[in-house]
Amino acid sequence: AGRPSARRGPMVAQLAGLAGMAGNLVSTLVIARLLHGIGWTAAFAGSALAGAVVLVLLLLFLKDHPEGHEPEPFPHRGAAYVRRQIAASWREPGTRLGLWVHFTTQFPAMVFLLLWGLPFLVEAQGLSRATAGELLTLVVLCNMVVGLVYGQIVARHHEARLPLALGTVGATALMWAVTLAYPGERAPMWLLMLLCAVLGACGPASMLGFDFARPANPPERQGTASGITNMGGFVASMTTLFAIGVLLDATGDDYTIAFSCVFVLQALGVSQILRLRKQAARRERERLVASRVETVHVPA
Repeated sequence: AGRPSARRGPMVAQLAGLAGMAGNLVSTLVIARLLHGIGWTAAFAGSALAGAVVLVLLLLFLKDHPEGHEPEPFPHRGAAYVRRQIAASWREPGTRLGLWVHFTTQFPAMVFLLLWGLPFLVEAQGLSRATAGELLTLVVLCNMVVGLVYGQIVARHHEARLPLALGTVGATALMWAVTLAYPGERAPMWLLMLLCAVLGACGPASMLGFDFARPANPPERQGTASGITNMGGFVASMTTLFAIGVLLDATGDDYTIAFSCVFVLQALGVSQILRLRKQAARRERERLVASRVETVHVPA
């Protein structure tokens, strides 16, 4: 029963990410139209109301477990228990590897989509806001497509996790280097489209971090390990968002210098991934062997 579940894990994770990006895309398109039609106050009030309706529906119909599979009561164990869970999860090389994979892969696309992509495309590349918006949408669409591909690959070939993650980091670094160093003031449209398509792989690659943390921890620590992993990309994103702003102010809006900080964080992340990969692989093999021995053991 464990093997099919292990195969389904990466695909389920990517499908969850795909659903999130689909919601991102739909909400962006809807809110953009509402802003032009009814204004900011009514549009965001309607968005808040829709969120409240979804919350009520979830409370009414979402179940925490399948019928007939009620979990055992979980007593309150206090702050000391939480600290032990965090410490035990952190000691696992797979958890730390998952964090650094998430750190290194997620932030280039997150930074581009959240804040700096639009001004880069409009101010540095001379595109209209409408065209820049279409390129940002391309990032989201590619994210959805690549997520399905990565999920299928990892479900069938578990050892493909690290090559996919490092390959995405390498492709992202290459595209940013070519775009920023392109001769002349502006990069051609085909290059910007290729950059956005590659950035679309960053989200699915970041989900691979959870595929390192999950097998490294027992079921009771899965939530803790996933939370630690999830911190990686957002720490990197917030750091890069701030660094780009500081560098733009310091250089008089030189986007080439400002966006070069992406390479610094990628180099840091890759160095940590390479440092931890063998430890995590060895520990994962040990846990797999122990699990198989426990499964086939027959008491005397």
